[in-house]
Amino acid sequence: MSRIASINIYADEQSNLKYDGQTFMAIATLFIFNEEREKVIQDLLNLRCLNEKYNGEWYWEYEKCPAKDICEPKYHIYNSMEIHYNELRPGYYSHQGIPKRWLEYFINRNREDRAIPFNILYINLTNLDAEKFGTEKWHVNAYNRFFRMNLKFALKTFFLNNGYDKVFVNSIFHDKSEKLENHPYFKVINLKKLEQEINSSTLHKKSVILPQEITFIDSDHKKENPKYWGDIQLVQLTDLILGVTSQNIFYTAETNTLKKELAMIIRDLVERLLKAPNNPNSSFHYYKKQNISFFPKEPLKNTRYYFRTLDGSTIIETMKDQFYRDVCLKMPPFDPNIKKLDNWLKSKS
Repeated sequence: MSRIASINIYADEQSNLKYDGQTFMAIATLFIFNEEREKVIQDLLNLRCLNEKYNGEWYWEYEKCPAKDICEPKYHIYNSMEIHYNELRPGYYSHQGIPKRWLEYFINRNREDRAIPFNILYINLTNLDAEKFGTEKWHVNAYNRFFRMNLKFALKTFFLNNGYDKVFVNSIFHDKSEKLENHPYFKVINLKKLEQEINSSTLHKKSVILPQEITFIDSDHKKENPKYWGDIQLVQLTDLILGVTSQNIFYTAETNTLKKELAMIIRDLVERLLKAPNNPNSSFHYYKKQNISFFPKEPLKNTRYYFRTLDGSTIIETMKDQFYRDVCLKMPPFDPNIKKLDNWLKSKS
């Protein structure tokens, strides 16, 4: 009997990441089974309520809140904030409380063997041949190509090579990007090419069916059609996971104590995905479900080799295995309790 997966995909990006003099961009994709979608969205919404005396469902409007007697309108305003990693600042309770709850929810699902699949691909721009992506807008062209690479790996590894015979992708949501939306290939043609690439390379009649086009939505739900507010929570979660992963690896925010504290929540998972990605016995249950990788390891111009065929023509090939994970985490381990104690001692001196 064939197994069929019905999923939705959420994508986000990060750019200008620095590591030992090299520059990277990142592409993150999150995969939610369709039968779990509403439950996961509701879980994330409920975690927005920071009232410790109320454990019910979250409501956007204060007027609909069942706990109005122990709540105030301002808390609904504060807690309906966009969860955008770059904008998180210490000193704001909602900036600390909601992302922390979301990340703990995310990592607890790993421990309970209910991991939410995700794939993060870091592109080493320093090692790319820029001319291969055109002379104009080559960063966008490169993103177009590597977005397809990200999805191809994930769809095959997490699903087709993990017990599923068919994968129906209902929707692919991407955070709004004018450059990507206006790209001649990204929104529609890229998906058609991806579907063809996967289906022509799979065995035993396994296949993937992709949507007609990518749906762009504003990651700030207050600026978007309410019908997308649920899916926007998952785009925000994707942004948050990508942000704290990059914080661990690249140490993107050296002075932001909140981002250090949030990054430590998933640090163990990041370390294991880099050091032992194929461990089926990990207590985090990430095998064939989650992945972090880098590409390419060497400058592509140094990995090409030439040979002549029998008819005398020249063929150029590139070494295929240019993915790597052997990187060290730039962010040192962080103990928020020690940091708070140091601050307290300084205030008393």
